[in-house]
Amino acid sequence: MRHSIVGVFANDAAAQNAVRQLDEEAGLKRGDMEVIDGTSDVTPQGRQEGDVARIAHFFRSLIGAGDEENYSEHERYYTEQLRQGRSVVVVNAPDE
Repeated sequence: MRHSIVGVFANDAAAQNAVRQLDEEAGLKRGDMEVIDGTSDVTPQGRQEGDVARIAHFFRSLIGAGDEENYSEHERYYTEQLRQGRSVVVVNAPDE
């Protein structure tokens, strides 16, 4: 079983540093971690593209169908973090 952990960082450099530390010090694999920085992924028409759309898809797959209210709350929060210029790190860690 795998567990997903999501963290918000002030900027891309802080997010990349966290990934490096998790790789070097915690023994997690870089392939199990993803940095999402979606500051340029909202079109003038408000459509989601690129990383912003990826975070929306991530929460749909994580929370699953039938829990739209819970999914929407998470999607709004993390999308807003991306729009404010923050970066999101997603770690898919194996159960130990």
